[in-house]
Amino acid sequence: TLLYACDTGWYAEETWRFLKNFTINTVVMECTYGLRSCGQYNGHLGFPELVAMKQRLESEGILAPDAQYIMTHYSHNGVGTHEEMQAVASEHGIIVGHDGLSFDI
Repeated sequence: TLLYACDTGWYAEETWRFLKNFTINTVVMECTYGLRSCGQYNGHLGFPELVAMKQRLESEGILAPDAQYIMTHYSHNGVGTHEEMQAVASEHGIIVGHDGLSFDI
């Protein structure tokens, strides 16, 4: 099962309840703000929120134990080069998406 999530921000509780019906094998999730937090804005995520979303998916039992978690959807609002994001993301088991990336679900 693939969860493709761009322009989402933090999910409403109703969405978290809905997702509990699934075991997700691959997540492709937005990280519009790059390595910085999105702050109070609720329409996008930054890296701290991306990690928190992953942790919640894990703690709710939604994310399969061997799931791929890929960040994407960066913008000019974000901070961090590919290499900088990769160094931080790898500590959390997150793959930094890029043009040409391919993966199996």
